[in-house]
Amino acid sequence: MSTVVILLIVAAVAAAVFFARKSAQTPAVARTPAKVEGPKQHFLVALNGQLDGKSWHIGNRMVTVGRAPSNYVQLNEPDVSRMAAQIDTKSGTPKVLDMNSATGIRINGEHTTGGDLSDGDTVTIGGQQFRYHLDGNFQNNAAFGAKDAGKEVSATTMDASQNIVLRAQAAYALHKGDEEAAANELGMPVEKLRDLLKQLEG
Repeated sequence: MSTVVILLIVAAVAAAVFFARKSAQTPAVARTPAKVEGPKQHFLVALNGQLDGKSWHIGNRMVTVGRAPSNYVQLNEPDVSRMAAQIDTKSGTPKVLDMNSATGIRINGEHTTGGDLSDGDTVTIGGQQFRYHLDGNFQNNAAFGAKDAGKEVSATTMDASQNIVLRAQAAYALHKGDEEAAANELGMPVEKLRDLLKQLEG
């Protein structure tokens, strides 16, 4: 066997040993496990009336309930305020708050200005009753469906300025009627806040 052939064999063996060692030292690539989707959290399910059986997925956010179509949950009842209540789940504990509504709200049949919600609790706004579910897998989200609107409600809701009116009402309710604190939060004079609140009376 010639010297050249021997050198070629030695070089091939050395290369094989080198790459085998390098491969053994290379860490395995970690695989990210597939994300498992659990049940969605925070639902309202209507228990009576025209909305009976419909459900609204709230998720991790704040939503409003009221007569205006701009609400996440619309109650097309003449005696319900344009924005009657707020439901906030962002803190982890779902809370419902009366937005100084005309009819008030009830939790498990008791009149209240607001409170925490537990799985299975009922919330009544006007004549509409809902059940709160911590989690579930409800198929249809009524928030994405067509909403009813009378001429008066449509006109006020289509106006872009209605957004600031609803924000004013929310700030006023969150500060429990403290006009100065609500106005400061919104960066406006108290007089302007009062003017905005008048637009939502009744």
